[in-house]
Amino acid sequence: MNITETTQNTSFEKPAAQELIYIKSNESSSSDQNLVEDCFVGMVHQSLDSWVSAVTSGRPDAPDLAVAHYAPNGVLWATYSDTIRDNTAAIREYFVRFTALPKLSCQIAHRNVRVNGDVAVVSGGYTFSYEKDGARVDVPARFSFVFSLSEGKWLILDHHSSVIPAIH
Repeated sequence: MNITETTQNTSFEKPAAQELIYIKSNESSSSDQNLVEDCFVGMVHQSLDSWVSAVTSGRPDAPDLAVAHYAPNGVLWATYSDTIRDNTAAIREYFVRFTALPKLSCQIAHRNVRVNGDVAVVSGGYTFSYEKDGARVDVPARFSFVFSLSEGKWLILDHHSSVIPAIH
């Protein structure tokens, strides 16, 4: 199963609780297969949206909420870090600092979702905003997420994010 979907302009500032449902059919018709594929794309969108909500929730437990979206063997190459974080403790350490940014928000400008079996790739652009010295700081960045379906949930297996370079 290979599918692609693109969406644009999604903004998140509030946490949203979500539970994902996994549909599996051993013997399915082509319309059943399309339903499963559409469901998987929707689940991947929900997983990314839930991650954004967790990161920007402003809650004291935001680092733990963010880390819960990563697979146990997940990897993070983050926007504001020169370190590849390849374990849960290191990923959490990054989010302790990042989620503490004042008035942190994120707007996804665009995303491309591709699902192939139990792996999904999402790439696109987002802008993180926060307050510094009383002024709003906007940081446009590009991202790639690789999600893996595990026990009915799409978890982040690999996540790369980098600031969009200035073009001179």
